[in-house]
Amino acid sequence: MSDTQTPVSLQGAGRMQALRYIWYRARLSLLRGLWFWLTRPGRAGWPFFMDSGARIWYPEKFKAGRRVFLGRMVHINANCTGQVTLGDRVTIGDFGWVQGTAHLSNPGESLVIEDKVYIGPFAVIGFHGPVRIGAGTSIGAGLRLSAQEHDLAAGESIAQQAGKGRGINIGPGCWIGNDVKILDGVELGAGCVVGAGAVVTKPMPARSVVAGVPACVIRMLPA
Repeated sequence: MSDTQTPVSLQGAGRMQALRYIWYRARLSLLRGLWFWLTRPGRAGWPFFMDSGARIWYPEKFKAGRRVFLGRMVHINANCTGQVTLGDRVTIGDFGWVQGTAHLSNPGESLVIEDKVYIGPFAVIGFHGPVRIGAGTSIGAGLRLSAQEHDLAAGESIAQQAGKGRGINIGPGCWIGNDVKILDGVELGAGCVVGAGAVVTKPMPARSVVAGVPACVIRMLPA
């Protein structure tokens, strides 16, 4: 085979792999997404994919763009004062849990996930305060994101307190490793890299590389 023929063959192999993936993983997800798209007009763009066991509670508070993929057993509780908004080409991996409230009498604010964000499997996102994840951010498996805190000096048990949250803002183009925890009040600047297993408790500057428990800046990326 000549060198000029090789890229064509590889391109054909790539198409076949994509078609196999769609057949094995996405065909039923697309049918489930079609049902949601038809029964909840205006709540999602097209195509919209919902894998087996995916659920959206309070769909009137949910809005998704085009080519959104919700993996197996993803549960989205959109009970909030604002809305859960997913941009185009957002993926939430298998067994993800998104929750706007821990109690019906105390709903959270809002969640915005911008275009082309990938969130790996087993993520837990609690957004009592407003949460935004910037476009093009990639997040590994096991994310724990909690925009909620309690007033320990309030004089009543924590179980009886109404939660509150300052919110979390993750800038565009961030890269977040596996098993990262991000706590209330954190802002990650654009292009941050967060090492696996880090616990982020305070704001981090743009293009910083952070790691550790609690996380700290270990170096800066070139501009």
